[in-house]
Amino acid sequence: LDPERLRSRVLADLARRADVDLLPDGAVTALAPGSFTLAGTEHSADVVVVAAGAWTPALLRAAGLDATGLRTKTIQYTIFEVGDWRPGTFVDEVTGLYGKPAGAEQLIGLPTQAWDVDPDGARPDAALSDTVFELAQRRFPRLRLAAGARPVAALDCYSDNGRLELRLVAGTGGRLCTFTGGTGGAAKTVLAASARAARELVSDPETVGVS
Repeated sequence: LDPERLRSRVLADLARRADVDLLPDGAVTALAPGSFTLAGTEHSADVVVVAAGAWTPALLRAAGLDATGLRTKTIQYTIFEVGDWRPGTFVDEVTGLYGKPAGAEQLIGLPTQAWDVDPDGARPDAALSDTVFELAQRRFPRLRLAAGARPVAALDCYSDNGRLELRLVAGTGGRLCTFTGGTGGAAKTVLAASARAARELVSDPETVGVS
């Protein structure tokens, strides 16, 4: 799955629809039940859905809204050059290592415990990358990893129940929701979760999450 390609294709599809207005990219500087300010222009809506990933909790707090149940967490993996053999896509339940091919290279990572990180402050942890290198060579004796690996750090938004779903923001009368909060497996469920969220919105936003 290529997230950027998926996003581009969805936006291209929406742009062809007569009943959809796509707004230009820009910073959201104000957020309230039923309204938001984007690039200096205020927009109103029956329901506003914040789908800002790791920036969601900070955006809610900046607007004085409840961000309970949503937390940021660092996601880190390392891109390695490999020899003639590599393990393909895997999750090792003994060590927690996970990996998949990345072109001619191999992506390998370990879960972190770096919670509540500022969304603009993710930095790679060199020690974690070294641990990944050592564990991968130990678990896969045939694997030959080259020096000069590239660690990558990013952030995601997790919810207290670990699911990607539509959630009402408390105290907004059903006019403000979030759509975020999945764990690493959310990429596999995003299309189904989006369809369910859309059905909840058009039926009765105040019943979101009760089923």
